[in-house]
Amino acid sequence: MAEDQALFRRITAAGLRLWRRGLLSGGTGSEYLGSLAREGGFPAAAVEDGGSGWAQAVLKAIVAPLLAEPAAGEERALELAAMQKPRLPQLFRDNEFLALCADLSLAVVSLRREADGPAAVADMAVTAWLELHQPGWQQRLPLSTSDRAAEALIEGLMKVEALSGDAVGVERFLLRDGQCWCEAVRITLDGALDSAATRALDTSCGRLRVFAAGEMARSLPGELAMLEAPVDGEIGWTARSTKRARGVHPLPFAAAIEFDLRSGEQRVARIALAGGKPRRGALIVTEVEEGDAAAPTLLRVIGSGSGKYRADTVVVQIPRDWRVDATGGESVELIGSGVGQTQLWRVTGGAFVTDADGDRFRVLCGQPQDEPNRIELLGTLASWAEVAGDVDLFAGPPLARVGQGSLCVRAIGTRAWAAAPKPLPVGHYELGWRRDGIILDRRRIAVLPVGAEISRGGSPQKATYTLAGFGACSIDPAEDAPVRVISDRQWQTKPTACLAHWFTAYIEWPDGPALPVRVNHPTVATIARWDGAVLPHQKRITLADLPDLVAVNAGRVQMTGELLQNGRPVAEMTWEIVDELPMASVSADIASLLLPQSIDAEVRLGMHDGIETWWRVHQFPHDLSIENGHALVPLGLVAENAELVGRPLARPADERSFGPYSLLTDANHRPAALPSLAGDWLIFLRSGNTVLSRPHFYRGDRDAAPAGRLAQAMACQPGQALDHALLDLLAVAESDEARGTAIVQELHELIASLRGMPPATFRVLELLVRRRGILARLALTASAETRESVLNLSDALPFAWCMISRYHWQTAQGLAFGRALAQFEPLGTDAPRFAKDAVDTVVARLVEREPLLGPVLLPGEADPIAAVAQAFLNRAVDRIPRTSGQRYRPRIGEYLPSYFERFDPGVLDTLDAPCAAAAAVLEIWTPQDDDIRHIKTVARNFPTFFADAFTASLKELS
Repeated sequence: MAEDQALFRRITAAGLRLWRRGLLSGGTGSEYLGSLAREGGFPAAAVEDGGSGWAQAVLKAIVAPLLAEPAAGEERALELAAMQKPRLPQLFRDNEFLALCADLSLAVVSLRREADGPAAVADMAVTAWLELHQPGWQQRLPLSTSDRAAEALIEGLMKVEALSGDAVGVERFLLRDGQCWCEAVRITLDGALDSAATRALDTSCGRLRVFAAGEMARSLPGELAMLEAPVDGEIGWTARSTKRARGVHPLPFAAAIEFDLRSGEQRVARIALAGGKPRRGALIVTEVEEGDAAAPTLLRVIGSGSGKYRADTVVVQIPRDWRVDATGGESVELIGSGVGQTQLWRVTGGAFVTDADGDRFRVLCGQPQDEPNRIELLGTLASWAEVAGDVDLFAGPPLARVGQGSLCVRAIGTRAWAAAPKPLPVGHYELGWRRDGIILDRRRIAVLPVGAEISRGGSPQKATYTLAGFGACSIDPAEDAPVRVISDRQWQTKPTACLAHWFTAYIEWPDGPALPVRVNHPTVATIARWDGAVLPHQKRITLADLPDLVAVNAGRVQMTGELLQNGRPVAEMTWEIVDELPMASVSADIASLLLPQSIDAEVRLGMHDGIETWWRVHQFPHDLSIENGHALVPLGLVAENAELVGRPLARPADERSFGPYSLLTDANHRPAALPSLAGDWLIFLRSGNTVLSRPHFYRGDRDAAPAGRLAQAMACQPGQALDHALLDLLAVAESDEARGTAIVQELHELIASLRGMPPATFRVLELLVRRRGILARLALTASAETRESVLNLSDALPFAWCMISRYHWQTAQGLAFGRALAQFEPLGTDAPRFAKDAVDTVVARLVEREPLLGPVLLPGEADPIAAVAQAFLNRAVDRIPRTSGQRYRPRIGEYLPSYFERFDPGVLDTLDAPCAAAAAVLEIWTPQDDDIRHIKTVARNFPTFFADAFTASLKELS
């Protein structure tokens, strides 16, 4: 025991020295330990083994949530430290030691709050940025870092990520957009989904792609998340959001939050998100999320109607003809207009809110907890109709649940309330929850008799609607509807009806106002607008139009997308439509066909239904002509904020506006006169980040001197001379650090300036795919602000980041390390360590954005390719499109798994795609544009299989 006691004392003494603490007097072991508890000494054993002692886990658990709470201070730090008490050794579970953990964590977080932002902009580790810009920063910490273990502990804490609060949920907002407010939503798609929503999903589908469904797709187009099936030991599906889904997005409160889940070209299911029902109510209660109480920019909805709220101050949105009154100790202030014909009032302490009919609501602030009042309605919704606005339509009386108080009803347009009968009556009326003369919540509902429904039969051209169970109620189609009334029980499609995939009908009650509803109408497979209008044959549309369109069909059909270059078919994709498919869900697929081909390509959309109807997708919605120095859109242009702009090729990253151009600003539609210009220019129309016309080459009336080496090369005559000059320039930029840095910077400036211009507009960007080493260098040298623009190049050019050879990545990393080493030279012997950290930081961010770069840049373990392929076929063989199986094997068959040859030849091309991609990384072969297109399609449609097989192939081929 004596030998052990001596060890304990040495460890204790070392720990106290780290904290610059003295040892309390006393000669026994218990007093020795007592000095730790009273003086707060930090034991060396807690930070030994390179900083990985037990202190690391405890301190990280305090630092991570503190980083996620910008306003958190000492009180919160102590609270978090107390939560770690069970993880501490018994001797250190005292308040003084917990206070020391809180002090150290808070000091680390204080430094992080100062340095995280600028370090991220500089693409440096936080410690590296601090070493360069705040020498001696360690002195601000209550811990000596002269010991390597303590230094390693602090470095680890400087890398802790803020607690993400992963979850799946919905928050509604009021968002300030310029001078106006709009309804908005933040959808969190990181974490486990509610089991009720995913109970019917087949886990054999593997990873699913998540897209907005219904009209929500107009506001949130594209892929929003990946959904991972549960694996051994898990019970639910887990979502991982894409960057597109994150943040706050404009979305009407009336829109339900629903998602389509897709695997390959097929829709697997449609699910609703808990908390995603449309929000009803005229009185909306919010809390300031961004901005301040006097000038908020983002308001989070915390309730509607009367309620109690924790916040001392809330902002309420009410119609303009409502009144807000404060009582003693309360204050109210009008702060401006809200959404539409509403106003925003700041309420402190509380207020009475009175509507135009005399109903009074009560909002109380500064309460112990949020207690919004809400009438909960449980019933059968009329699934055959959709209702706009703030009305719920039920087939049969719903059950209304409320708390203390009384449930009342009244006719719409009247003031007098009456006790609600049980069950609730059939009719169209208001439902109120009252207590002590205060309206706690109020809803407008429409109730039909039990069993009221409309069923449909027959072909789209001769559809018949049968009405049943309406009793004393009636429903009639609008005059412009494509159906006519045959009897009080039947409608039929009009012989000369215009094409529409839904129409309006009006439900009437004996004692209530009529209610307009939307009824879906069968149509032949087609593409329509969300307002119901069907697009005509040969209609020209653009990628920007797709979120406003929906593909519809009465049942199941396949839609094709054929890539055409100069009228010649180049490639094809297919998608399955079941009733409807928001075109926003396939916009990325269509863009992947169109953009890499050329700025003059088109994608022809059609249906596999035997009817020759086509729709043409182009990059630009308008044609611009220039004659005698005047620009004109022959068919006219109506677009908000449209302007005529130009780019001088002598300074290709610069853009100049020549003024507005639209019938909205000039109803006479005159040609726009261009000013006197020097050199060669690209002239086009732009609205924000959308390019409205194909860039038009225009030669100025005098020469202009190129600014920079890139512009000098671009000044060559188009053709071989231009390509040679540009390829030579890219070769220098790819491998020469000294001369190439300025060229790389010019390329970064050009790429960042595009703002919706297709990269293929500039020949130098088209040629990047021939010098893929420069692509790797561009990715590794991009700043935090320009990285997204650089990585987006793979969406518009025929290459994939994960297929750039490992050699090119290693060369680019070497150049990046040399550049970082020079940057950190003032740090002396620590420079190599910080330079490596800087490169590793950039690599981590690239892998986060492009996960398939992981096995290329950070090789790791992998399952055998045979096991990966067999598991994929077991769950997805029916969803794999059949092909010849001869895409890759005639060229690189010796490098592809012979194991695959036992399977159906029709699935070989899909199985081989990730293996062929791995072979390209190792420079075994050079894929052509069509191969790259196919590989990217497989990766997008079957992401789990592709990632696993790609990783396995890289390991086996290496």
